[in-house]
Amino acid sequence: MKLMLRKLADLFLGGAVQVAPPAAPAREIQLPPFHPIIFANGRDDDTEGLKAFFEGRPVILFGRVIGEGDAVLDDLELRSHATRFFMLNSKGHLEGVLGFPFSSGQAIKIDMRHNWQRTLRRCSLSFNCPVQP
Repeated sequence: MKLMLRKLADLFLGGAVQVAPPAAPAREIQLPPFHPIIFANGRDDDTEGLKAFFEGRPVILFGRVIGEGDAVLDDLELRSHATRFFMLNSKGHLEGVLGFPFSSGQAIKIDMRHNWQRTLRRCSLSFNCPVQP
């Protein structure tokens, strides 16, 4: 009788609770390193990419990574929401100002502690531009 009641209870109530197997340990996902992008398409803001480029950090240009060392950006159409870039060398001396030196607005400070030659050649660089969000 007891066995029959147990079988009926299992039938109506779903039976004994089964213990789930232990979960697999969580795997840590390695993401690729983030690099700022120089879009050079004439619509998007290139400010962060240019800042990283002049500071000697890796940037992405047309799908390839420009790493550390000497580099030249050639014949690009660049846009920036900032009005000027101040370039400071390792001793804090001003090396150059790109943009309008006497205009009001946002200025981007670039700290060039490295000795690499990072230059723009034949590039159209527009400042204080409305850019795509």
